[in-house]
Amino acid sequence: MVPVETAGRALRVNVSLDEGLLARIDDVSQRTGLSRSALLARGARMLIATELNS
Repeated sequence: MVPVETAGRALRVNVSLDEGLLARIDDVSQRTGLSRSALLARGARMLIATELNS
């Protein structure tokens, strides 16, 4: 079976992050042209995929 991700509606959430980490996230999002939310979602998807394959 191949997992298929279907798009759902976006929800607003509040998270707490270390300010240094947030600065690095913002730097990478600016350099890649992704929004902060898109970058965090991409990272979460990558981690989830890695966990599913281990």
